[in-house]
Amino acid sequence: TGAMAEHYRQEIGRRTRRGLEGLARQARPTGGRAYGYRVREGRREIDPEQAEIVREIFGRYAAGWSAIRIAADLNSRGVPSPGSTWNRTRGRRRGWMASAINGNPEEGIGILNNDLYRGDIVWNRCRWIRSAVDGKKRRRVLNPRSQWVVHHDESLRIVPEDLWQAVRGRQSDRSALIGERVRRGLS
Repeated sequence: TGAMAEHYRQEIGRRTRRGLEGLARQARPTGGRAYGYRVREGRREIDPEQAEIVREIFGRYAAGWSAIRIAADLNSRGVPSPGSTWNRTRGRRRGWMASAINGNPEEGIGILNNDLYRGDIVWNRCRWIRSAVDGKKRRRVLNPRSQWVVHHDESLRIVPEDLWQAVRGRQSDRSALIGERVRRGLS
């Protein structure tokens, strides 16, 4: 009975993933939320107020502001953070955090690294693997680029390409500077 239940659970997961892949190939929302967007009638659209905040974050970062300074400014002005209005069992009280802005460029995490802001919809970038020891613990693993499903929709672009490239350039400069300092043994 246990083996059959396990097989059935795996089959449900496979069917669900197949359905999500079909939605992704049709360029339809597959779940998840991105700051600056909302879903109406099965289609993703830009939220004008949040999109203005996203442009402000990109502009300030390109102008030399740090993610910590941007987060502190947004918190001092009382701008609602990503997820603050979502219906959750636990509420977020911290407001904006620098890690939500900076994220991780290699993994496409964070506001400054979200390809959706330039109109690229990416599905299957990563998968979650459960621990064999503790089934509650999961870890995020990036999939190879060849497995990603990517669509470009110019109507979803919030950040102009020149601003996107300016932020990419500043991130690579900061990464090189910090990498050099680490190699020299400085904090």
